[in-house]
Amino acid sequence: MRSLRRLFGEERGFALVIALGVTVVLSMTVVTVIESARSNSRSATMSGGRASAYDLAEAGVNNAMSVLRVPTNNALDKYVFCTDTGQLPTLPCTRTNTYSSGKVIWYGTLYQNAAAGTAYWDLFSTGYVRNPYGGADYQKTIRATIPVVPVTTQPLNNPSWNYIFSRATGSGVALSGCDMSLQNSVNVTSPLYVMGNLCVKNTAKISKGPLIVMGSMDLQQSQNQVGAAGADLNEAHIGRGCRYLSQSLHNPCIYGQGGTTPARDNVWATILDASPPAVSPPTVQWNDWYLNASPGPYYPCAAPQTGDPPNPSFLFDSPVGVASDTEANKLSYKNDNQGIANLTPASSYQCKTVNGEISWDYPNKVLTVAGTIFLDGSAKVDIGGIVRYKGQATIYTSGTVLVKNTQLCGYSAGASRRQRQRLSRRRQPGAERGRRPVRQRLLPGRRLRHEHRRHRHDFNRGWAARRLDRHPRSVVDLDVQRLHVRAGGNAREPHHLRAGAAASGNGRLANAPVAPVPQLRDTGCR
Repeated sequence: MRSLRRLFGEERGFALVIALGVTVVLSMTVVTVIESARSNSRSATMSGGRASAYDLAEAGVNNAMSVLRVPTNNALDKYVFCTDTGQLPTLPCTRTNTYSSGKVIWYGTLYQNAAAGTAYWDLFSTGYVRNPYGGADYQKTIRATIPVVPVTTQPLNNPSWNYIFSRATGSGVALSGCDMSLQNSVNVTSPLYVMGNLCVKNTAKISKGPLIVMGSMDLQQSQNQVGAAGADLNEAHIGRGCRYLSQSLHNPCIYGQGGTTPARDNVWATILDASPPAVSPPTVQWNDWYLNASPGPYYPCAAPQTGDPPNPSFLFDSPVGVASDTEANKLSYKNDNQGIANLTPASSYQCKTVNGEISWDYPNKVLTVAGTIFLDGSAKVDIGGIVRYKGQATIYTSGTVLVKNTQLCGYSAGASRRQRQRLSRRRQPGAERGRRPVRQRLLPGRRLRHEHRRHRHDFNRGWAARRLDRHPRSVVDLDVQRLHVRAGGNAREPHHLRAGAAASGNGRLANAPVAPVPQLRDTGCR
């Protein structure tokens, strides 16, 4: 017992036990701290990786937006994200962009509703960042909906669109040929700009201005006149003078009745001088609108819905290239091969796209247009009588445009001119008592009459359709456009406009001008 008591009371080696215990505790603490730090580091790395993946996904959306916003790209082209190829690719086409922190894969799908005139891109973008600890990459996906809103008007960037414009400059010598001729019973009531010499023949005349002629003006018949006594043109600028019948050339032109003494030139204008302002001919973007017009060769009509009229029987172009092909290959099909498209046949049709429309209501004789339209051929309006047009549009044709025995009139939601006259007379003081009513000024509708039944006029070598200068108080919501003569136009029989129609309305191209201009002949629809 004494030996055991001595052993239990012995304190030698106790320090070793304590040291071992402290060492174990400290080791556990160090391990815990290290593991915690490592876990925090892994968590921070994961959080940073996911944040980087989100940033990459945002970059993918921005990249898609930048592609859609490129001026030379059409945001309504469902193949805009695809690589140019002669074979139609499988949609959607994906794009991959690589950065120092990782990569992003993005794609989009275009959804269109032609009936509602809406479209939007559904974009998906996924960012990927490498996992430094192995395993799957960090990734984040973003979805964005991008509506496509077309611009249908643009500011005027060339004043030449304000005129019937003849491009032919001729020799630059007065009376040395006719660079533009007005013949038969043509009556020009729109601004006219002639870069060369102007000849007026038969019973043709110019009733409204301004008139600008860089060369000379030759009035060859006694019925030819510019303006009239008591009805002066607002301005006439004739650069190289006027000749009336066999009189001598006068520069500047002499105001007043021709064939009298002293000699005058049968010209009446408030401003009459020999200082024509210089205006450059416009640049017509045939290729751009062939590729992007809607409706057009590469943006055909949407299938009609139940109860709608069928699509038109004419095509905008056929055959055409693959929609995903290069622009050069697609343009190789622009060859004026579609014949003549009858815009006003004896049955109704409807052609709508997200960005435009051309539709014909045969019973009501209403032609509805919108956007920019391209026909790789010719077009005609010859149903006869009055055709009312509604909307705002530009029509390009590779061939000719014929308007025959038909009056094109701006659509009005109000009463006709005759109806307004009758209503006006009924409301006049004393009208109900049989007395002659007080005369009031009425606001006429507007009419562009391209052709008389007995005489027609012709502008060769091209026309550019431009907007109608409407009465500021008229209820008219269509845009009809004016003639633009190229390379020596001739106004004579028949009214056949050659070498294409061009203008702007769909708004994607920066150089396509839009400006209100007056019509060729405005006699008012009844």
